[in-house]
Amino acid sequence: MQQLRDWKFIPFLKIKPQVFATLVRVFYSNARPILNGEETETIAIESYLMGKPIVLDTQTIATHLGLQNTGLAEESTTFPNLYPPGTSTSVLDAHDRFLHLMVSWFFRPSEGKFSTIRGIGAFWIHCFRNNIRINLAQIIFTDMVYTVNHRHTNLVKSFPYGTVLSHIFLKEQIDCSVDLALPLTELIDEKSLRKCKFHLVNNEWVRNPNPQDDDGDDVQPPQAPPVVAAPPPVDIQALFAQLNANLDARFTAIDARFTTFTDDVNARFNSLDARHNAMEKRFKAQEDALRRVETEVSAHHLEWSSHTFGGLGLNDHSDEDDDIPPP
Repeated sequence: MQQLRDWKFIPFLKIKPQVFATLVRVFYSNARPILNGEETETIAIESYLMGKPIVLDTQTIATHLGLQNTGLAEESTTFPNLYPPGTSTSVLDAHDRFLHLMVSWFFRPSEGKFSTIRGIGAFWIHCFRNNIRINLAQIIFTDMVYTVNHRHTNLVKSFPYGTVLSHIFLKEQIDCSVDLALPLTELIDEKSLRKCKFHLVNNEWVRNPNPQDDDGDDVQPPQAPPVVAAPPPVDIQALFAQLNANLDARFTAIDARFTTFTDDVNARFNSLDARHNAMEKRFKAQEDALRRVETEVSAHHLEWSSHTFGGLGLNDHSDEDDDIPPP
């Protein structure tokens, strides 16, 4: 812990374990490298996020993460071989095993969990053992530059340092509320060492002699499959009898509802028929009264015509009168 404090790694280890996954993908999608004057080296990464430009270089990353921009950053540096090639992580002591978990799970999220002491893992263990300061900000920046330059050719590689970028987004006052923060569940703690079969005995971490796999996870002994009791035999006749009873009950209910519906329809038709007969009688009476009025009007009209035109003598002359000369 004192070495981590001297290297200014403690603030970095305390950043909030969350990832704005969509914003991280947008950052890498819009990112482009900025080269030096000779165009021989990438000195910064420029991107565009939520309407705001963002430029990252080694010093910016170190400032936002509370790291120092000094130390060794060439992870390909050759050191004396601590372990034979292909050596399993199970040979590490508690200190180095815990460090290996930190490197593979936290510092190197794009590499995944190492099952053997190789390359990067051996580099970090050697630097910690010999107190060789590591420039973590430069290592992070180098990985980001590699991802930006190879994002179109290596589509299966995940975008690294999502937690780091999410922390930087908040520091740059970028609106991250549009993305759902995904919490990280893999934490490095005592449980991690216990999974690697280390146990605390007399205030010291000692290895459990039980066998373990290359990844350091507990190996569970093979277990016999659970005995499942055979289901009771099925009575087919009883099932059919129950089915028939259910169908009879349903048909009886449907028949009762249909009978009620029929009675209701018949009652409605009878009511309509009675109303129709009553209306027909009313129209018959009105028709008879109208005919009587028409007959009386016609009789009065004929009587008036006979009386009026008969008094004028228009109805008494005949054809013979036409030959009588006037007096």
